[in-house]
Amino acid sequence: PPWRTSMSPEELDENERNAFLSWRRSLA
Repeated sequence: PPWRTSMSPEELDENERNAFLSWRRSLA
């Protein structure tokens, strides 16, 4: 997912984790 410089590191980490979970779910 695209990152915005206005986002906090915590938001980026959560977004990345959510994107990973969604990707894994699409493979299952």
